[in-house]
Amino acid sequence: MAKGRPGADSTPRVDFEIHGRNIIDLAVDLFGEVPLFWGRYFKSLQHPSDFEYRRSVESAILHARGIRVLPTAQQTTHVNRDDRDLARADARGNVEDLIKSFGADYLASQGDEFLMFLDVEPTHPLHKHYYASWAETVLARSRELSDDRFKVIPAVYLNRHDLKTWRAIANAAAEEGTVCGGLWVASYGNPERPGCTPLIEWSVEDVQPDNIEMPCEVLIWQYTEECHGGDGFDCNQTSPTIDLDHLLQRLILPPA
Repeated sequence: MAKGRPGADSTPRVDFEIHGRNIIDLAVDLFGEVPLFWGRYFKSLQHPSDFEYRRSVESAILHARGIRVLPTAQQTTHVNRDDRDLARADARGNVEDLIKSFGADYLASQGDEFLMFLDVEPTHPLHKHYYASWAETVLARSRELSDDRFKVIPAVYLNRHDLKTWRAIANAAAEEGTVCGGLWVASYGNPERPGCTPLIEWSVEDVQPDNIEMPCEVLIWQYTEECHGGDGFDCNQTSPTIDLDHLLQRLILPPA
């Protein structure tokens, strides 16, 4: 199968340097082109993460390179709980942080819907009730804060082998009609590939179990992690079968 197009994500800010080289430049060296998007964390205005997006530093850098932000909701230790109130509170924090970072007027000028991926790790598999309430609130709060000019579409980052999370998403959709705007799947091969690996051939087997019918498709494959170590970046590619322009329209090019 064909290859997709490159993207990256990182825990450090995009101005971080390794041995005097900016991590975006290191990604360009690896891919041979500028990544189309960069995944960064959003948590809440009241309880910010040390690793979340910093608009005062990162927006101008990403805008200058034409790199879109892939928003990632970070409350990883909450998502396995059967706690709808917690899910709603987390979702409100995520959306408020996202909209504050770019501005409601600016986002409305860029489009009418944007993706936000809920970070789910195998250590804390997603609970269907958490996802249902988080997703519902993400949609509602974004419409409220934008005066219904745009909405934030819930999506999920998950591991290929975390079957509990795959089933939670499927069950939430089947039982409650929960929206899933797409999947971003981590799968690093067996044995694992080196962290700094240029684009590889897209593999359906590597990105999705074949025994679970999903309400949304895999949009992005995180095929290696920690290029240049934990302070570096993870390597991603878009699915070669999706409408790439439609995906990019639902990510965010920051203002200059």
